[in-house]
Amino acid sequence: MKTKYPNWFEQYAENIFSRHLNEFKGRKVDFLQLGAYTGDATKWMFENVLTNSESTLVDVDTWEGSEEPIHNSFDWKNVEDFYDEKNSQWLGESRLFKKKMTTDKFFASNDKQFDFVYVDADHTAMSVLRDGINAYKSLKVNGVLAFDDYLWTLGNGDVMKDPKPAIDALLLFYQKRCSVIEVGTQVWLRKIS
Repeated sequence: MKTKYPNWFEQYAENIFSRHLNEFKGRKVDFLQLGAYTGDATKWMFENVLTNSESTLVDVDTWEGSEEPIHNSFDWKNVEDFYDEKNSQWLGESRLFKKKMTTDKFFASNDKQFDFVYVDADHTAMSVLRDGINAYKSLKVNGVLAFDDYLWTLGNGDVMKDPKPAIDALLLFYQKRCSVIEVGTQVWLRKIS
């Protein structure tokens, strides 16, 4: 399946996922992904980690893009169609739950706890902060919380448009409630209380 959209997951995140999600392989687990884009990470997780037939993944995305300049060139209806096609098997098995909405709306109605939460939706600091707080609340003890694009910047000099200040604040707030797994291009934490 060819696409005109970049596979950022394969380029920047697949190796990190391989290192840190192996512990969940074959177990009955529930994952949450905030920001699904074309579904590259979704497909990889089902093929490599969510191999237990009772494991689930909830993907939350607006499929409308964001302020990132590259997003202006994307046909977001086509991006969503590509996601649907790529992940039709798991959608059909009712193991993948696609939520086309903002993360705020999702968390306002969510009462489920997850073993893994991946935060890669709106990259503005305020949104990442809200998503991180809500993700932590929705994470089981011993669950893993990961943030993408820790070092990414919009490049316009306004740090409030970047994820790093929010992730740094969360690292400070949750330093006694999480253990650090990795800090690099992504930040990975384990909830300990």
